[in-house]
Amino acid sequence: MPSHLTLLADADVEIDKIKGSRFWAFARCVVDEAEAQAFVEELRRVHRSAGHHCHAWSVGIEDSRTRSSDDGEPGGTAGRPILREIEARGLRNVCVVVLRWFGGTKLGTGGLVRAYGAAARAVLAEAPTLEIRLTRSARLRFAYADTALVEAVLREHALRPLAATYAADVTLSLAVPPEDLEDLDRALADATAGRLRIELEQ
Repeated sequence: MPSHLTLLADADVEIDKIKGSRFWAFARCVVDEAEAQAFVEELRRVHRSAGHHCHAWSVGIEDSRTRSSDDGEPGGTAGRPILREIEARGLRNVCVVVLRWFGGTKLGTGGLVRAYGAAARAVLAEAPTLEIRLTRSARLRFAYADTALVEAVLREHALRPLAATYAADVTLSLAVPPEDLEDLDRALADATAGRLRIELEQ
């Protein structure tokens, strides 16, 4: 996956009551399952009066791990609809929690699925997102005479060095999207008559 979306900031939205029941959704960017669980527990402490704290999360990038919880609602009526909304947007490292206060009228399984899905959809529509591009750390070592050639290639690939060291040679540190490595390596080799190749850092 060359890039993924995550949340730039927390968000919360309370949708219109459904047959008297309140549904209040919260979303947060989390780095791992422990942070997602801590978010759920934080909302349990702050909103103890809610009857249900249903949630879902997707964490990890290459090997995304997901979890959902109905927290006492009938099986599959809360956590899965929330998770579907996260996955529909291609979000990673995101936790969504939907709190419910029972309003006295049962909604039925179909009604619950729609309500939890709508609450999750509403909060994710409100939450600002950020696209994160995966990169590989790379290093370029070249003679001072090749500086202009290298700079021209980097401009063509919209890359800027993260750091530069000027000693006997010039050394540049780069963050390069994996899908661009082959083209960049070829362009650098062509520009410098084969003198320069990318060195990937572990």
